[in-house]
Amino acid sequence: MRVVLTPIPEELQSAEVNGLTVSVGSTAKVYYDPRLSPLNRTQTILHEFAHILHGDLCSEKSATSYRTTFETPQERRAELTAMRLMFELHRRCHSSDLLDFLSGSADDSLRH
Repeated sequence: MRVVLTPIPEELQSAEVNGLTVSVGSTAKVYYDPRLSPLNRTQTILHEFAHILHGDLCSEKSATSYRTTFETPQERRAELTAMRLMFELHRRCHSSDLLDFLSGSADDSLRH
C-alpha cells in the first residue's frame, strides 16, 4: 500500500481530530494536524500508520477512519503499536529525519 502524508487543510482542522486516514484502492492518505507539537504530530502519524499495518482500513473501496477515543481494541492496539514504532524510530533516526523516513523521502542512508 502506498502511504501519502498530508496536513489537514486549515478549513477542516478541528480540536477533536488530530489525524485521519482515507484509503482508496492501494493508496492510504494520512492527514495530520500541522498545529500539533512535533512529538504529538509524529505520534498521530504513527497511530494512523499502525491502523494501516494492522489492516484496520479497507483497501478495496473507499474507507475513512478517525479516532476520538482509545476505547476500542483497534484503537488501543494502534496506539500501542505507534508507541513501539516511535521508540524504535527514535532509537534509529534523528528526530528531524523521522517524517522524511515515514513519507519515503529520506535519503537511502536512513533505510535499514
